[in-house]
Amino acid sequence: MTKKENKVAKFECYIPDARVEMWSTQHIPFEPKGEVKQARDCLKAKIKCLDCNGQDTAPNKRVRHAVYWSLDESNNASDVENILTYNIGVWTEVSKEFPILRFERAFRSPPKNSNLPEATHHYSYRIRGEGNDFDHWKLVKPCWNIEVPLNQSVPFKGDYAHYGFWLATSRAIAKKSPPTMPLFTDSNRFALKVRVQLPGGKPVCVKKLLDGVITAMHPYKGVNIDEVAAGIAKVAPLKCLQKEAKQLLSSRTGSPLAPRECFQRYSGAKNGLKMNPGDDRCVAVEISLIRECVEPDCMHVELYAFTDKCPCPLIC
Repeated sequence: MTKKENKVAKFECYIPDARVEMWSTQHIPFEPKGEVKQARDCLKAKIKCLDCNGQDTAPNKRVRHAVYWSLDESNNASDVENILTYNIGVWTEVSKEFPILRFERAFRSPPKNSNLPEATHHYSYRIRGEGNDFDHWKLVKPCWNIEVPLNQSVPFKGDYAHYGFWLATSRAIAKKSPPTMPLFTDSNRFALKVRVQLPGGKPVCVKKLLDGVITAMHPYKGVNIDEVAAGIAKVAPLKCLQKEAKQLLSSRTGSPLAPRECFQRYSGAKNGLKMNPGDDRCVAVEISLIRECVEPDCMHVELYAFTDKCPCPLIC
């Protein structure tokens, strides 16, 4: 093992400033092994300390904000939600304790760290006040938005929550007029803001919400549509018949994102499918709970184009 491989990560923790940062020579994958797992566990523990301190602040100052810096655009280092939350095992839900989660991807070299100058990846986690915005992106007005009713008969928790979010969003899109703007292409990056109130005020699983919503925002193309509709109908908690699933997959004039094989065959799932959203193109996300009680339960989704806040060259 080379010296560079031995020096997987450098941690510097700024608890008084409500911030945890990590520099690394590689990104942390899901279920890492060896030294990378040790680095992940250390980062996870420090973020949990950050959360404990954050609970002592006023509710309007409990905004979780995470940023990932890297020039690496390979497939395994592009999905910012997985990189910052799911792979680390932190900040996977939005709840009353921390009602706003904001995370973003910066396509730049990490800030310099004299203790690890060869670092190519940088993770940053902070607890901030509500008055702040994304660090690296300036969002222009929404290109597209939709109001999604959240029927209590549809599952938004548990193993099939992503199908619940897909179904609710797909039903809303089916009733929506075609976008006035051209579809985003596969090469276009985008940003999302989601405000949500689940039945009973339950916490929101970040990964399930984003997988379901972004999958629903793509018109479907790919393997046999009847096969996919049958797989969706096998998800019993959805109570969605194959006929409706096929209609939702085939009638998507209101969808804002480019056509995609957003469902793929997967033998590891009971229904033979897995979702394949274009979430690697999403560089900035804000998910917040709706604090004023609204009836019925709903979700408001806004899709944004953006400009770069920094003058330095950016891959876009």
